[in-house]
Amino acid sequence: MKAIIVDFDGNYLIVATKRGDFKRIYNNYPGCQVGDEIEVHRRKPFSFNSINSWVYSKKIMVGVACLLIMITASYSVVGYARPVTFVTMDINPSVELLLNKYDYVLKARGLNENGNIIIGDGRALRNLTLKNALNMLISRAKDFQYLNKEQNTVMITVSNINDHVSQIEEQIKEIVTEEINSETQSSQDINTNVIRESNETKIENDHSLNVIVENTTIKKHQEAKQMNISQGRLVLYEKLKEIKPEATLNHIKEASVAQILHEIMEEKLVNYEDIDKKEGNDKRQSLQDVKVFEKGTKDQLKNLEKETKKYLKSIEKDIGNRDKEVKEILKDVEKDLKEEFKQKRESLKEREKIIKQQQKAGQKKLKEHQKDINKKQKEQQKDVKKKLKEQVKEK
Repeated sequence: MKAIIVDFDGNYLIVATKRGDFKRIYNNYPGCQVGDEIEVHRRKPFSFNSINSWVYSKKIMVGVACLLIMITASYSVVGYARPVTFVTMDINPSVELLLNKYDYVLKARGLNENGNIIIGDGRALRNLTLKNALNMLISRAKDFQYLNKEQNTVMITVSNINDHVSQIEEQIKEIVTEEINSETQSSQDINTNVIRESNETKIENDHSLNVIVENTTIKKHQEAKQMNISQGRLVLYEKLKEIKPEATLNHIKEASVAQILHEIMEEKLVNYEDIDKKEGNDKRQSLQDVKVFEKGTKDQLKNLEKETKKYLKSIEKDIGNRDKEVKEILKDVEKDLKEEFKQKRESLKEREKIIKQQQKAGQKKLKEHQKDINKKQKEQQKDVKKKLKEQVKEK
């Protein structure tokens, strides 16, 4: 097959066939030059275009693969280093953990002076799982005597940039329950109770810890950050403010979680007592109104009797000198008047009887209501005292 030399490539020649194909063949033609026509004897020469296309395709494929690897790696790095969940733990020390989407700790910081003590520089908590980080914080709080028999209430609050906190909240409850169970089993077999109140969960046991797990929104987290308090303390501040408007932010910053919770419970108890007192005053006012009505009715009856007697005397005076017929008429009139007076008197007595029955029923109903109020008040006081005793017992 005839071909024309178009270029040299080391020990190889680039030739063009009559069909317009470019081929790369070994140079077995000493002294040949570009433009010479030679006879190509190789049956399976390599195509230059095919080689270039193959090499170019391989380069593109390698480049695309490298680009995909870089994009994936950068996405993973950014995803790992981006905080999406914020977990605060409040005792009196307040600390905050910043978690990535894999629930690993990116950063730990103290939110007050005592929080800085148990956090330190925070490097020991970095890249720990949430479980290990919480266990370490609780252990350090005990070591520094922030958690003891008298001070044993912990509040853990969680928020997420997308407000998706249900899964991480359940995980925290499991971690805390497991921690409490491990402690109680190491000393004695003591029951652990999970108490739900609205969106708040209390995990209690009779030996070491009383843990409250709460969730909030990312908006509240940002608001707490501006107020220089933890998101958990902001939740407590808003609850206390509802029932005690004079509560101050400085008090919330300085007080322990146990003190704030105790104050909330006491304010609720006072409000219940005020409500019961108001209801009792209303019932007493109703009884007083019944007595006033009864007195008014009796006064009306007396006045009617006086007026009737006066009327009879005036008639007797007018007809004093009349004859027998007039006297008989007078007697009939007097008789009719007496009968009428008797009927009115009986009517008034019946009315008075009805009033007394209503008064008696009202007093009975008032006593029953007062009894119910006292019973509710005693039950509420009993529940509050029970909770306070449980807290004292736990402490």
